[in-house]
Amino acid sequence: MRPHHGVFVLSLLGVACASEPEGLARCGSPGPAVVSDIDATLTTDDLEFITQLATGAHDPLAREGGAELLTGYAERGYFIVYATGRSEEMVLANTGESARDATLRWLDEHGFPLERSRLYLAPTNADVAGEPARIYKAARLAEATEEGMDFRYAYGNAQADFDAYADVGIPKSGTFSIGPEAGSVGTVAVPGEGWSEHREAHLPTVKAVCEP
Repeated sequence: MRPHHGVFVLSLLGVACASEPEGLARCGSPGPAVVSDIDATLTTDDLEFITQLATGAHDPLAREGGAELLTGYAERGYFIVYATGRSEEMVLANTGESARDATLRWLDEHGFPLERSRLYLAPTNADVAGEPARIYKAARLAEATEEGMDFRYAYGNAQADFDAYADVGIPKSGTFSIGPEAGSVGTVAVPGEGWSEHREAHLPTVKAVCEP
């Protein structure tokens, strides 16, 4: 259940839950933030978006619990950044929808928070993976940091993600990884194929930073 005025209430179950500290300021310009990759991090596999590009109609499968995880951060006042290897040059076959529009639509339809959020796409098709992806993501996150974002948590599945996050000083203790490279280069491995167990264990330890 979503928090209301900083208080979690499960009235139907008659369960008393812990309240957030009172007196939080309203969220304003970007401050504490979370960044997440999309493909094979929020979706189940890189092939999901490739199939969507090829058909135009495919709806990429989402990892279980991902939307609820990021919504939990948003409810605690964190700004959400989506940094994907999808390219601004990509267009879906048959529909002509841009990768940016398709990504925003997918995030919305699958319940991911979009208020107080930002979406970064790779500038060209040459920047979607490997070292070019690392360079592009690190550059965008560095710009965001200069604007006042304080990245405290990060989510990814690939080396390019982990390196980009490290480049902008996101601590490895707050960098959560999933998939075959989970736990790589000192990141915190999340076992399994989804985010539900991580959300249940981790979100209670994350304090609210402002009142959305």
